[in-house]
Amino acid sequence: MTITGTNLNAASKVMFGQTAGTGLTTVSNTELTVTAPPATKASPVNITVTTTAGTSAIVPVDQFTYTAPCTPGSYVAQKHLSGTLTGSMVWGPACAGVYIIDPAGLQIAPGASLTITAGTIVKYTSNSQVPIGVSADATLTVSGTGGSPAVMTSIDDNTTGGTTGSGDPAASNSPAIDTTSSTAVIDISDLRLRYAGISNDFGALSVTGSSIYDGTVSSDTDQPVEITATSVAYTPTTINYASDPATNGTVGISITAATQNAVTPVITNDSVTGVTGVAYEITEPALLQADVSGDTASNNALNAIGISSGLSGVWTLTPSTLPLLALGTYSPAWGGAGDIEVLQGATLNLTAGTTVKYEPGWMSAVTVDAGGSLNAIGSDPSPVVITSVDDDSVGGTTGSGQPIASSLAPAIDLVAPSSEANLSRTTLKYESLSNDGGTLAVSNSVVYDGDIASQSDQPVTVTGTTVSYAPSTFGGCNSSAQGPGIQVIASTDAADTATVTNNTVSNVDSIAYSVSEPSMQQSDVTGNAASGNAINALGLSGGLNGIWNISPAGIPTALLPVNSGNWSFQSLSVLPQATVNIAPGVVMKSYPTGWSYLCVGGGNYGYFDVQAGGSLNFNGDASGPITLTAVDDNTVGGTTGTGAPSTSGIGNTGDGILLETGSEFAATSLNLKYGQIYNQGGSLAITHSTVYEGQIFSQSNESVAITGTTVASIPESFNYSTTSPLATVGITVLPEPNETAVAPIVTNNTVDDFAGIAYEIEGPDLLQNQLSGNQAVGNAINAFGVAGGLSGAWNINTSELPLALLSISNAWGDEVDITQGAQVSIDAGSVIKGYYNGWCQPCTDAGHPAGFDVQSGGSLSINGSSDNPIVYTSGDDNSVGGTTGTGNPGGTEGIEVDPGGSIAGSNFELKYGGLLFDGSSTELDNVTITGANTAVTVYDIPGQVIKMFNANLNNGSVGASVNIGGLEITGSITNMSTRAVEACDWQSMWTNTAGCAVEAYDVYWGDPNGAYGPVPALTGWSGWTITTASSLLSTSHVCGAVDADEYYSTAGAATVSDSAADLVSPNCDGSATPWSTVAQGYGQVVQAATNACGSVDATSCQAIKGYLTCFNAAENLAGSQAAVSIPGTASSTLNAVSAISTAAGNLNAAGFASFLGFASDVADAIGTVSDVANAYGTCQSSFATG
Repeated sequence: MTITGTNLNAASKVMFGQTAGTGLTTVSNTELTVTAPPATKASPVNITVTTTAGTSAIVPVDQFTYTAPCTPGSYVAQKHLSGTLTGSMVWGPACAGVYIIDPAGLQIAPGASLTITAGTIVKYTSNSQVPIGVSADATLTVSGTGGSPAVMTSIDDNTTGGTTGSGDPAASNSPAIDTTSSTAVIDISDLRLRYAGISNDFGALSVTGSSIYDGTVSSDTDQPVEITATSVAYTPTTINYASDPATNGTVGISITAATQNAVTPVITNDSVTGVTGVAYEITEPALLQADVSGDTASNNALNAIGISSGLSGVWTLTPSTLPLLALGTYSPAWGGAGDIEVLQGATLNLTAGTTVKYEPGWMSAVTVDAGGSLNAIGSDPSPVVITSVDDDSVGGTTGSGQPIASSLAPAIDLVAPSSEANLSRTTLKYESLSNDGGTLAVSNSVVYDGDIASQSDQPVTVTGTTVSYAPSTFGGCNSSAQGPGIQVIASTDAADTATVTNNTVSNVDSIAYSVSEPSMQQSDVTGNAASGNAINALGLSGGLNGIWNISPAGIPTALLPVNSGNWSFQSLSVLPQATVNIAPGVVMKSYPTGWSYLCVGGGNYGYFDVQAGGSLNFNGDASGPITLTAVDDNTVGGTTGTGAPSTSGIGNTGDGILLETGSEFAATSLNLKYGQIYNQGGSLAITHSTVYEGQIFSQSNESVAITGTTVASIPESFNYSTTSPLATVGITVLPEPNETAVAPIVTNNTVDDFAGIAYEIEGPDLLQNQLSGNQAVGNAINAFGVAGGLSGAWNINTSELPLALLSISNAWGDEVDITQGAQVSIDAGSVIKGYYNGWCQPCTDAGHPAGFDVQSGGSLSINGSSDNPIVYTSGDDNSVGGTTGTGNPGGTEGIEVDPGGSIAGSNFELKYGGLLFDGSSTELDNVTITGANTAVTVYDIPGQVIKMFNANLNNGSVGASVNIGGLEITGSITNMSTRAVEACDWQSMWTNTAGCAVEAYDVYWGDPNGAYGPVPALTGWSGWTITTASSLLSTSHVCGAVDADEYYSTAGAATVSDSAADLVSPNCDGSATPWSTVAQGYGQVVQAATNACGSVDATSCQAIKGYLTCFNAAENLAGSQAAVSIPGTASSTLNAVSAISTAAGNLNAAGFASFLGFASDVADAIGTVSDVANAYGTCQSSFATG
């Protein structure tokens, strides 16, 4: 018997009352065994244990009861029992021929025991009530021997113990022996149990050398369980495999742990025959192969060990060992990871010819934990086979014979970075192989109706393997579509490089391959084949290393982004120092992360990312163009998607190809569809190519060449009242900010149907010969937009696309520079429009559209004609050059001429922007300026004169503003909301630092009854009596040093009123004029000049007036203020008048021009009023020469 307690290592004796037991053996500190001594009478005794610490105290639970043996004359043929058994009882053949347990059954009470000795026959009478129940702390012992086993059978079994029933026994619905307590003990040796089984719920169970017929052994406990050398057999019956015997059939021996702390059971050298389910089922947290060795099975529905257990140690399965069946429908109470769980430190070896079947379900058939290892090493004639229980083609009939693919769980699952699996010549059927972080090697194997999916940073190799599904028709969006046939992806960018070579994938309702690794050589993914799949392609993302040569041979390469766990790789990166060459005829398609066959793509599309030092080359030709398009484009490369590709573009932000700083890209005969080329600092060369539903965008200081290429979008109607950004440009080329860039080449391209401007080209030194021959059709703005600087020779004409000036204020400012040495000429009929960087095609301008800035050494030649004038205007001006904006134009930057810059020409219309002169003198003819804030600005050109003949300045704020320098203007200045002319004050015109003068004799000032009041408001004189400055300023539309004639409009016709005085304006700032000291002399001179003009032509008369006005004012001012006397001041004027009158007949246009030159000399030469004496002599000399 076994005694348990504490501190039993030092036990020296065990006393049964007053008698010592024999055979004392210490098992552990908590357990010992001892043989009870014989007793002289039937009575209870106390058991005590003596150790070095003393003797145990007497307590109620230490009682042991002796039962009197049968005595002569006490034997009975049949002994009926039922109810509760207390104390200890021994049944033996000497006491009764047959022990009959009546229908009520017998329950061994807590603390009691029943011993059934060798040769004893026990029969039971009920099919519903348990014959023998073992309570907590109770013990049932069956002590048969090989030669004299104990027998327990049905009352209807007349083959043993005489006739006691019908002779037609049937299997009971209840076990013959049952326990429901963890402290109950069943110890059976050599028992012949018929028509009922043994059930152990939570107790300890030992069955040795026994046989069970038409009954089973089942145990659910954490206590010790040992079933050895025991047979379980059923009457042969026809097995219905259609009813799923693995799940619904009878199990011969079923052993289940209650918790993860269970004692490992021993199930060895047993046999199971004739059951309608699996022979054995074992569910334990940790199981050694030695604990389930030597077992056999025959004629069962499944001759196998059904298992949902953790494997410890080393397991080796061979064709001669009993097969394992993974129970997919059962989850252990402690939450085991899989049916066959290879635990940490354990190894499962499947040798050639071994078959493992699984019941499809939510649990993986074989799970390899961290530190676990699976080796399935088959041979050519004898592969290892892992298949469904319904697959009867191998391993015998075990199921319906109609296996189907299951997606509930993989057949093999590696769950940790230190998991390992090595499969060679292994056939895996109807479920997949999954690697979630471990080391995986699959070679020369077959996966049928399943796939291989690996996400790991550990070494992964898949070579020479076939993955296939049953042929099917792919149709419609399948949200539960299969994954790729072979998918190998990294977990992080530190992953070991995987190898996927020489495999074959067939009939997958998805893409054949998906490989995403941080650094791949082409040799890592070569030799693969695909057929009959939804997508026969090798999907790649991650990084390409080394040299890649992608050709039409073999299966196509696809851009397939991955977003899984910690690994997310949208692009296929060309790594530093890598080169990817794509040969003519290649078709590549891009997929979104959420892609499923024939479904609308979800997520971002895959794209090329060329990193610094990487090189991507599309080497197509006319006979073999290369195509990069979206998966749903079925017009090329076969049916791969919906046939309705998204117009949102390929790539993370619409990128088909992304170039990073320091990368290289070249493309010839590339058809890029539904994506763009986005260059962020690399070199780019693309020629004879097409970009459809995408753009070319380049921002780089490296060489950029785009030639002979078409960039097109889907035709659309432009709604000029809704938002559409300027960013929707067909071709955009600009340098990196604040750096020097190589002048780009953009020639002979075509841009179609974009909602913005066709081209946007920026750079500090743009060359026209590198930007010519381009076309545009159907865009919101069919124009060639430039920003930055123009260099070299430019001829803007109507045979090229209209030029658009782009104001990119954050990079180039608001003007397009005509740089030093640049010569820009504009031919007749040209229309140039300006746009602001905040511009959008249908929006009101935000800011000022760009203008020209003629820099020092640059020149602008405007060569319009009266029939074909040149027009520069706002992008929102739809009255000329077509509809390009809202129709509500705002102010533009106009044209600025810097010091050292030059402008010349005629027949030019400038709308919504003005001319600003800050450089040399010039002459313009027939210039119209409309809607400008300030039409003409003379900013700082001391001693220089701007001449504008037949000018038309209208509908603005200020007609002309002169700061330092001269302006001569003829024509008209009309409808100015602030002033017609603003100039420096009269006093400053005589100084060297801030002098100016405006000659506006022949100017038409507009309708006196117009919106801005009557023209007489210009008058600065009233009957030769000077008025106050403040009153003049409040009424005059001309102010400052401006000399204007009495040129009025009467009934729309210009007439000269000779009877009126010249118009002399007040100072713009309201300050006093010098006329208070020179008014009288001035009046006399004017009168004399008027008299003199009576005999000359009008042109000469104007020259006389201009000369006298300037000269006499200077002379009289000097006479009153000069530090030196000027001789003949009073008579000089009259003498001069006489001289002029005498020479009047010789004055002509040339003489007038000479006078103007003289006036400039005066303004430039007079440093102080004391210099007038010298200027006087110069004046006479210059005039005489003229």
